[in-house]
Amino acid sequence: MALKTNVYISDVTNLTEARYYAGMGVSIIGFNATSGTSSFASTQQFDAITSWLSGIQTAWQWHLAPSKELSELISSSPSDFIEICTVPLPEQWQFLTKPVLLRTSSIEDVHSIAGLPLNTVSGIVWEGDHSVLTPLSSDLLLFIQTEPPFAPLDSILDEHKGISLKGIPESRPGWNDFDQLADLLESLETN
Repeated sequence: MALKTNVYISDVTNLTEARYYAGMGVSIIGFNATSGTSSFASTQQFDAITSWLSGIQTAWQWHLAPSKELSELISSSPSDFIEICTVPLPEQWQFLTKPVLLRTSSIEDVHSIAGLPLNTVSGIVWEGDHSVLTPLSSDLLLFIQTEPPFAPLDSILDEHKGISLKGIPESRPGWNDFDQLADLLESLETN
């Protein structure tokens, strides 16, 4: 299945949903590395899930300041991207060894990355009002966070490059309710 836009799904926690997203043509799936959260995924879960997948990119979601611990995580379980929630301090960039997705609702964060060297940040996961965003570099991935109930996405997709969604936890092992999400992804199918 091919989608007419990039789709990033964060907070993936199980093989059932990861395989579903890969089969539906999702571009990137994210795994939350922040322990103590309901969507936490260990390196063992990440490795076990991603070993069953092909054709989909992965991201570690890191909601702390970039540190040596992040570098070690990436070394032990490599992903394609690192999602962070704040613009790092200059001394923290050394720990970001993969392309960066910045999750933010702050227009100031967006403006601050415009002043960084090229290819420092690969994309933005925007959680704010999408109408306040000005056109960004054409090389920058831009995902607009979307929550159920899903409104028609035509106006968003006319101006931006993709959408971001949160994963759906299993209600019991092997059982997910993908109905709303399936309708949304099917509406994004190329004809």
